Amino acid sequence: MEAYIPYGWQPAGEYIHITPVKTKGTQIFGLMSLDNQLHPYALTGSMNSEAIIAFIGHFHSGIKKQTVIVLDNAPIHHSLRFKNKVEAWKKDDLFIFYLPKYSPHLNPIEILWRMIKYKWLKFEYIASQKQLNEQLEEILTNFGEKYTINFKELEVSIISN
Repeated sequence: MEAYIPYGWQPAGEYIHITPVKTKGTQIFGLMSLDNQLHPYALTGSMNSEAIIAFIGHFHSGIKKQTVIVLDNAPIHHSLRFKNKVEAWKKDDLFIFYLPKYSPHLNPIEILWRMIKYKWLKFEYIASQKQLNEQLEEILTNFGEKYTINFKELEVSIISN
């Protein structure tokens, strides 16, 4: 692992001023298989149970066989409305499996999020929320082709054109 140690210098007596800019962040929910098939869903603002239900509902409409979705224990995955949908999805052979609490390391999609954040995003080229969104879209659209993870050997590669 590489430590992140920010540093800088300034002339004595001068202060560096950084003006924060508030934006509504981009939230991504993804459904991924170990063979690099990804179904990403994005929204601007806060992720909530309603959004997760809609995303899983959209995914559910396209599946043809019994499927299990692995989720962490985020509160939005345990709302009353979400639990009611879990029961309805079971009848259509879509099952929700919850990881044990405090175990994100057991969820393979966490590897994807880490690769995006620390390997594939080029922060030096991001000056705005729009540029961040464009880079995220490029990575998510090309995951499985240009951006891949070999889960058997935990190899990560970017295929150059």
